[in-house]
Amino acid sequence: MKFRLLILIIIFWQSVSAQRIYQSGMPFVTNYSPKVYNGHPQNWAIKQDKNKLLYVANNQQIMEYDGVSWNFILTPFVSSIRSLELDDTGKIYLGSNNEFGYLHKDSIGNFSYTSLSNNIISEYPDFGEVRRILIQDQKVYFVAYNYVFCFENDKYSSWYTETNFRYGFKVNNNIYIREEGIGLNILKNKTLEPIEGTEILADKDIHFLLPFNDTCMLAGTRYHGLYTIGKSTVKFHTNADEYISAHNLYHGIRLQNGLFALATDFGGVLIIDESGRLIQLINKNTGLQNETINYVYEDRDNNLWIALNIGIASVSINNPLTHFGEESGLNGLVVALKNYKNKLYAGTMQGIFYLTEKETLNKNREPNYKFNKIPDFANSCLDLEIFQDDLYFTTTDGLYKLNGNKAEKITDVQIGHMIYPYKKDTNYMFVAAANGINLLKKDNQKLEFLGMLEGVDSETRRIVEDNYGRLWVGDQQKGLDLILFEDEPNTKPTIVQIDSTCGLPHFDEINQHFLDGRVFVDLGSGIYEYQVHGKDTNDIHFVKTDKYPLRYPESNNLISYSDLSKISDKEIWVNGSIRVFKLEWSDSTGEYELWDNPFRRISRTSFFAFMTDTLTNKLWFGGSDGLYCYNMNYTLHEIKDQITLIRKVRIAKDSTIFQGAGQGNIGELFHPELKYKYNSLEVEFSLPFFENEEKNSYSYMLEGFDDTWSEWTDETKAVFTNIPAGEYTFKVEGKNIYGIIAKPAEFKIIILSPWYKTWWAYIIYTVSFVLFILLFSKLYASRLKNANLRLERIIDDRTREIIR
Repeated sequence: MKFRLLILIIIFWQSVSAQRIYQSGMPFVTNYSPKVYNGHPQNWAIKQDKNKLLYVANNQQIMEYDGVSWNFILTPFVSSIRSLELDDTGKIYLGSNNEFGYLHKDSIGNFSYTSLSNNIISEYPDFGEVRRILIQDQKVYFVAYNYVFCFENDKYSSWYTETNFRYGFKVNNNIYIREEGIGLNILKNKTLEPIEGTEILADKDIHFLLPFNDTCMLAGTRYHGLYTIGKSTVKFHTNADEYISAHNLYHGIRLQNGLFALATDFGGVLIIDESGRLIQLINKNTGLQNETINYVYEDRDNNLWIALNIGIASVSINNPLTHFGEESGLNGLVVALKNYKNKLYAGTMQGIFYLTEKETLNKNREPNYKFNKIPDFANSCLDLEIFQDDLYFTTTDGLYKLNGNKAEKITDVQIGHMIYPYKKDTNYMFVAAANGINLLKKDNQKLEFLGMLEGVDSETRRIVEDNYGRLWVGDQQKGLDLILFEDEPNTKPTIVQIDSTCGLPHFDEINQHFLDGRVFVDLGSGIYEYQVHGKDTNDIHFVKTDKYPLRYPESNNLISYSDLSKISDKEIWVNGSIRVFKLEWSDSTGEYELWDNPFRRISRTSFFAFMTDTLTNKLWFGGSDGLYCYNMNYTLHEIKDQITLIRKVRIAKDSTIFQGAGQGNIGELFHPELKYKYNSLEVEFSLPFFENEEKNSYSYMLEGFDDTWSEWTDETKAVFTNIPAGEYTFKVEGKNIYGIIAKPAEFKIIILSPWYKTWWAYIIYTVSFVLFILLFSKLYASRLKNANLRLERIIDDRTREIIR
């Protein structure tokens, strides 16, 4: 009994671990073509620094990506860069053909390159391509074809083989070197020691070596598949062995969640678990632009970056939201969903499809999940519903039943919008159609059409049943009707019109639901509830409630409550027509709060199909963009350490004084003092968050010049002109698509006073003024003296004339 229980626990745990990230559907893939980054098609390695800047070893140069721009870092050599590694200080080590060294930034972000191979080129003139760079503590290893070089404290050592090394690996801080004819070596005490039992790999190209469990490592060979290396070396089998054999392995990593990402020569990327079970295939059928993979890398936000032979790709592998589109066989506008006999059915405007998943992967490139279309049925499906263990669906020309794997027509129904099995008496079913409501009854496994409900002759799209078996029917033109049956359903019901006398005002739209014993009505402009106290219809009154949000917080657009699904007392999932979200009850406010973080990366579209599957705890919704699946067992992965970066600072329009050192708060490194003639400032910034990075937004201010933060904008540049002399602090913060605000970046800047407002200018002004006063006084005194002399002469002259 205990053994059986243990087996069940293991099976359950394997199932859960496989769903940590992936579920049925395609993860979000972003492709960066050579036209996007404007570089060479081939890429060989990808790394990320502490500030989340990405570095790519391109065939021509190193590329730096900050979420806004692809910047090129040129090196003195022109040969292909095949290897790349970063240390804790920010040095970027490069390996090329007969060349290796490192790049580093100065305090204002300018790169410079230092060659290490120049120190050995005279002794080793042709050591070939450096395919791997490994950093262990303070030692840096460069693995070439016949040589391994180690640099530590400006000293180097080397190892040589007459066959070839080509690849080296770091696992659990140990250095392993593959050697042809030997197998696998471990580097101990500056000696390459062969690992016993790896002779089986002596003639096999080992392209990656990964931690597997406490006793084993996982080795990936290019042409011979996977092996585990422990006390012995054993072939490791997967249910994708045939595919791996046909497409070759080239690189691989262990993901942070314990799964493995395996890159192939020309078959995309496979994700497997520790048991060898295929979890996901990422190739052209799932959105990848190219299937020749040179390198895979997981960034600090758990995105999988793929270096391709043509371009670069990013895959959101840790997102609980996935997607089905035409690449999975699903065609047309998705309007209905139903889980029937452990199989998902999707009704679209091009037919009915059902989802299948493969347990094994063969040589072909099809995804391990696929939608298949019900054959010989090309009508548009409008609704899917289970009635007495049969799956029914409506189309524009009638009501059908799934019979085996074929569609069987039951009766003509004019544009059946909705199938509603009656809960009070499970022998009856209603079909809401363009011309009213149809009543059907199933007796002795035979479905009988009883006719149309009298008094309901307009287009009906929604039926809601309360605890007393009463039907609440919404009509966009007439409003809300209450349909009552005296006993069992019949075609002549009593109809009570619910209008303004019942508390419902004029409406723009009407969506009715039954939730927590209440009829819930969304009129577009407000939400109203009616508490059912009994069968009496004489006192029907709706009361407006404020506990449900009416508008989306960011856009302020009105919410349309198209579909509801209550999961718990405090949790309701909602199809808001253009957005899916969850309502979470807040005891402190007495209201529901809207939560839609996982769905913000979906472009605004219309959703018509909506379903929660409580058995698998998945939320399904679809529309014009295909079908989405959200695993409610897992929340969106934690997004932490978000930091806004200042990437460039210019003055006087074209003079760059800061080149992006990659620091969040650069204030300690960068606090310029500028002459007054440079009192115009242009600042570029970015948020290195790579899920829909084009939707990152920013707010900034120049404290002391404009003391209010700007509105959130997708602009990544701020411009200030005619800044008065003084001391200022520029601040900027970024926000990603999930609404998470990153740590701000800032720096201080001083605009010096113009020369005519400096202290020495004022001294000159003062001295000049004093001298002017003195000079003026002297001139005035001189003029006065001369005037007095002239006056004296005039008096003397006049006196002499009188005397004469």
